[in-house]
Amino acid sequence: TNQNTNSHGIELAEFGHAKVKENLPDINTAMFVDEITGIPMYYEHFYGSILDKTETPFTIEKVKDLGFKKLFLMMDRGYFSQKSLDAVGEYNFAIMCPDSLQIVKQLFKDYSAEIKDSEKYYISEENIYGKRIRNMEVCGGTYNCYIYYDSKRAEEERATIHTKVQMMIKAALSRKRFSKKLQETFSPWLIIEKSEKDPTTGKSFTVKESKRHVQQCLDKAGFF
Repeated sequence: TNQNTNSHGIELAEFGHAKVKENLPDINTAMFVDEITGIPMYYEHFYGSILDKTETPFTIEKVKDLGFKKLFLMMDRGYFSQKSLDAVGEYNFAIMCPDSLQIVKQLFKDYSAEIKDSEKYYISEENIYGKRIRNMEVCGGTYNCYIYYDSKRAEEERATIHTKVQMMIKAALSRKRFSKKLQETFSPWLIIEKSEKDPTTGKSFTVKESKRHVQQCLDKAGFF
């Protein structure tokens, strides 16, 4: 994972691919903890500009050198790559997949309606719904894939989506002139089109939400 920092004099702090966009440098960290106690057994820091997945094979080799044998690796979607899967192949692992992957889109299409609020797939320990799909081909290998739905998370995400759209509309309307850059800045959330100058507002463009894109995001809310 990575952490943003506002401190000075930290050599590892560099501008990279921070999860929280705060326009600050960040530091990448790999940590191995005891599965039961949560006590850190080994950790390593990397330069903030280095991609997580680039460092994965080297971290695994260091862990081997330290004598760790029984490992379960949990990685977020920033680690997803063919190289990372090859590096962790001999261990048990779970890795989040980017929403842009075709297999993720296919899982959502095939199973989202089936598991959503379905008692058959309710996981009481986590208060969510989920399904395991066995033996799916991913990057040339065969893995078990999982899709989950959290109704509480869905409600929060939908509220965030609506708030975001209204804030973007307000921000777009604060601009004085139409431009291609204006369209690109608020795409795909808003549809901004050139128009005749409005005598009341003085603006030569219209702004409205892209209902299609917003609906797609609302439909995906709560799924992971």
